[in-house]
Amino acid sequence: MYSSISIVVVEENEADFHLIKEILSSNIKIPVEFMWFDDGKKAQHYFLQLLDNGKLELPDLIFFNIIIPSSNRLDLLQFIKSNDTLKIIPTVIISQSKSTNDILRCYTSYTNFYLTKPEDIHEYTGILIHLVDFIIKYTKLPTRIS
Repeated sequence: MYSSISIVVVEENEADFHLIKEILSSNIKIPVEFMWFDDGKKAQHYFLQLLDNGKLELPDLIFFNIIIPSSNRLDLLQFIKSNDTLKIIPTVIISQSKSTNDILRCYTSYTNFYLTKPEDIHEYTGILIHLVDFIIKYTKLPTRIS
């Protein structure tokens, strides 16, 4: 188990970002550091700055709220997964789309998880908590391998 976790959230709706932050901060037993971007281009700029920085500290997870077809977020996913340094970061797509084509587009762009966002807030809360709890308890995050 980790002593803390860092998550980048790419979500244009600030209220939705704060909901994710509140759900995880209140229910995960370790400190969670969040970095929020309301646009894929801003997030890509952040990752380019990380790559230019000699002291590289990658986030442990990236959450994307993808509205298909949203070119700048899918472009961001493809940018991350095509970069030798960044591609190790686990990515989680959160979308309301249940379309097979949309889901396959994300997986063929090498996302690690695709979550269909349920309308029920309690179900959504449970999914986020269980996913992050599973990741911190049972997985070996590539960003933590030394």
